[in-house]
Amino acid sequence: MKISNKLLLIFSFKIIVFGIMGYLLVAENNVITREIEDLRKSDLSRMTEVTDILSSLSDSRRLLTVFTTDSLIQTRTVSISDLKASLSQVLSKRNDCLNKWLEGISIAGEMDKKTGLRNHYKRDSLEKDFIEVKSRLNELAVRENSFIDVYNTKGITEAVYYFDNNLRPYSVDIQNYLIEQKRIIFSESEHQMDIMIKNNDLYTVYVIIAFLIVVAVTVSTGLYLRRQILAPVNRLKAQTYEIGKNRLNAIIEVTSKDEIGELTESFNEMVVELKNHRENLDDLLDKRTNDLIASHEKLRLSQKQLVQSEKMAALAQLVAGIAHEINTPVGVGVTAASHFDTITKNILNSYAEKTMTKTDLEEYFDSARESTDLILKNLYRTADLVRSFKMVSADQTSQELRKFKIKPYIEDVLLSLKPKLKKTAHKINVQCDDKIELYSYPGAYAQIITNLIVNSLTHAYDDGEAGNIKIAVFSDDTNVTLEYTDDGKGIPRENINYIFEPFFTTNRKQGGTGLGLHVLYNIVTQSLKGTIVCQSTTAKGVKFIITAPNDAGGVSNG
Repeated sequence: MKISNKLLLIFSFKIIVFGIMGYLLVAENNVITREIEDLRKSDLSRMTEVTDILSSLSDSRRLLTVFTTDSLIQTRTVSISDLKASLSQVLSKRNDCLNKWLEGISIAGEMDKKTGLRNHYKRDSLEKDFIEVKSRLNELAVRENSFIDVYNTKGITEAVYYFDNNLRPYSVDIQNYLIEQKRIIFSESEHQMDIMIKNNDLYTVYVIIAFLIVVAVTVSTGLYLRRQILAPVNRLKAQTYEIGKNRLNAIIEVTSKDEIGELTESFNEMVVELKNHRENLDDLLDKRTNDLIASHEKLRLSQKQLVQSEKMAALAQLVAGIAHEINTPVGVGVTAASHFDTITKNILNSYAEKTMTKTDLEEYFDSARESTDLILKNLYRTADLVRSFKMVSADQTSQELRKFKIKPYIEDVLLSLKPKLKKTAHKINVQCDDKIELYSYPGAYAQIITNLIVNSLTHAYDDGEAGNIKIAVFSDDTNVTLEYTDDGKGIPRENINYIFEPFFTTNRKQGGTGLGLHVLYNIVTQSLKGTIVCQSTTAKGVKFIITAPNDAGGVSNG
């Protein structure tokens, strides 16, 4: 059989294959349609789990409401042990719903891989919603346990106050959030289903059109190949076969001066070059790639360790300063207590020996009052220092999301920095409304204030110089703005664009690492999802403007 006829036979065979392929694509499209329905069932299953969780929220609130009401009117139809058991059953129900929800996410992810419909389900988004719901339900369980603890320790009045102001509003917030999630699931499911059905229909049309185009192109290409290229290519093929068989040891004979001949000459030159370079190229490329990967990983780990060391060094300085600050009031308290013990022993001896006079007793009462006043004042001072240090240090290490008022928190941070600040003559002025409340990461704000003040003490002022530092906080419905200003040396214009880069410092001789403002920049942009801007002129001080959301719970942190 002639080659041309064989080629036509091959093209005919291709047409048949393409026809079968088109049929299989359409059949596969029908399978996808059925799997879309399965995905719809997955959406409905998620909505069912949300509905069950909503039911459990209502159950827990009803149980707590009945318990508090009965306790107030002293009917006591429900005991505290019964309440704990019922809440445990409700918690078990919520956990079962969460487990089924998580299983649904896994099934949806597997179906995405199977069908390739990755625009329908975004697994990261589903997992984020699940984690948010789980976190809120865990917090609700903590508050339910706290209600029982408050009841057991402080009584029904405090328990009712805790229920009305902490537990019930939070439960209602979760309920509203889940209702919104349910609405979103239904809306997205209907919307995506309509899009997929339309895309499914278009997909079938596109497959048919593509099939017809492929058939036309195949036929025309085959005719052109048979007439123009087949014969010279066959001659080239016979020669190149030897090159493949002998592994670049054969040279193709040039038999013509046309394009095929030029192609043959170029091919021969390529074979020579490949033969010279192939032996060493793979090894050299692998070696350089591995070296580059190792160097990059080493640099990344080193930078991470340096940043962590900077944070821990700052915390270590805070611990040392607070320990030194606490030592003074504790020492005074110990001395006063020792004096009180001594005069008490003396008055007891006088009483035992029946030599005590009215004057001795009055002097003892005066000394006792002075001693106890001194002890109490110093213990209160110590307690304030410990409280501020405990809050600030815990926040800096835990990165926990919670609600707090910004002004007293800034004052606590400044109190923890008092050992470092009292050695200077600087004045710090805080301008902030007492009512500004954030739902965010207090540890991030503690780190921000600490880094900015340490940066000013290190770079802005000379020893013995008295500076003025102002911290102003403003808030609107969505964002909080923190403006930090000092009147120190300022930052030169040529350095202003580099201050947030890692390891950039103008104070390396005095031990500067260049990581303080880099850590600050990462906290603002990554933890708080905010922005930071620096404005400065040499000899006129510096101003940092930090803007972040009031509610960090609605911002992805990752």
